[in-house]
Amino acid sequence: MSDAGAGGGYESGAPPAPATAPALSFGRVRTRRERGLAPAAVLLYPVTVLWITLQRMARNWRLLGALLAGLVLVAGLAAAVPIYTAAGLQRSFIQHWRQQDEFRPPFAVIMAHRNSRRKEPVTAEQLTRLHRYLDGDLPGRVGHAAIATSFYGSFGSDFVLHGNEADPSGRATRAELSFMSNLAEHANALVGRWYEPRDDGVVEVMADEKTLDDLELIVGGRYVWAYQLLPDEEITDLPVENYQRQRFALTPIEVVGMFKPREGVTTREWVYPPLPGRLFMPPDEFARMQAAGLRTSTYDLQWVFDDRLIRVDQLGSLIGDLVAVEERAARIAPGTKYWLAPLEFFGKFKTTLDQVALFLFSLAAPTIGMILVYVMLIAALAVERRITEISVLHSRGAGRMQVLASFALEWLILAAVAALVGPYLGVAIGRLVGNVQGFLDFSAGGAAAQAAAQAATEARTRCSRRARNGHCRWW
Repeated sequence: MSDAGAGGGYESGAPPAPATAPALSFGRVRTRRERGLAPAAVLLYPVTVLWITLQRMARNWRLLGALLAGLVLVAGLAAAVPIYTAAGLQRSFIQHWRQQDEFRPPFAVIMAHRNSRRKEPVTAEQLTRLHRYLDGDLPGRVGHAAIATSFYGSFGSDFVLHGNEADPSGRATRAELSFMSNLAEHANALVGRWYEPRDDGVVEVMADEKTLDDLELIVGGRYVWAYQLLPDEEITDLPVENYQRQRFALTPIEVVGMFKPREGVTTREWVYPPLPGRLFMPPDEFARMQAAGLRTSTYDLQWVFDDRLIRVDQLGSLIGDLVAVEERAARIAPGTKYWLAPLEFFGKFKTTLDQVALFLFSLAAPTIGMILVYVMLIAALAVERRITEISVLHSRGAGRMQVLASFALEWLILAAVAALVGPYLGVAIGRLVGNVQGFLDFSAGGAAAQAAAQAATEARTRCSRRARNGHCRWW
């Protein structure tokens, strides 16, 4: 048998092709330039969609302009309700606020620490922390700095001995040894001089004329103030004597002067007027006696803020901030709470504000509803007229999600423009409504301004007449 017949050989005489393994194809290898285009295409895709959307909006500007006008009008009316409510009630808010209390400024905040009979072991460090916290946090919560501050502290009423022994059965009276931070700034020394710290252990004090008469004290006289100690109190740096199973910490005092408040000083400057029965000492001496272990019976801190800077739309957040400050103060020094704060008035007026806003919004709701129906009709018309455009996008390979994203972007642009322009339109509508006195009569704004100016003039006149009594309004 021949090789050709055995192997089915070749008859053409051409040599057989060499046997090779089948090739594995992994696709065409991309070049470096092509590999760099992929991230760029991802970044350019949203820009391209945005550009196409803007071009489509430009071609349909008449239809979309009417739609945008409706959206702006809805946003303007929705914003006009709270704007007009706040502006309309602002003047009434200030007026009623100032009528709450003629003796104190409207926005006076007094945080009071009370330690009845000095039973609670509140330390000087706690009160210092309390003062530091309130002085830093309270103005921040209100939103502006205080225009006046005044701080008062007292150890409580104890015996003033006319001798040198702890014998209350003898000639003795009772008085509060206290301090006021700004006493010297708003009072004049009529007799003697102002108190000063001393190194010999004697505490210099001052009082008004009535206190000196009631306590039978004279300027230049030396006395002993006897602080009655509780069983759990421990005192350092002060002599302690016993009398009838009671312990007394003795502090020598010297009356160095008599003061009188200056004319026109009100509770804006002082947390309290200088009431009888109080002997005032330097604040540094008060702090030294606190550090020695004497417990503070009263510690009152007053901040006065400008009420004209408070807007009615801030009442909700301001109420929450003031409540948070009180809660934190009570944790720092137990027994601390607001003695005076406009929280109750803020709450009542906030309720009135919400009711008026709801009433006005209910009046504006039909108008807003009609405008929304107009917007829906325009939107439906826009979609109907752009069916051909949507078909063209599908024919060019755009999927449903791409078309949906394009139209969503278009509506997002319209909504953003309406949200930016609408509030300014709301301000204009609020001003227009606020100036309307009658049909086509816009003179109410000027008349209201004149009435406000006249009321302020009358208030200043009343204050000047009552200044000598120390009871005039501070504004």
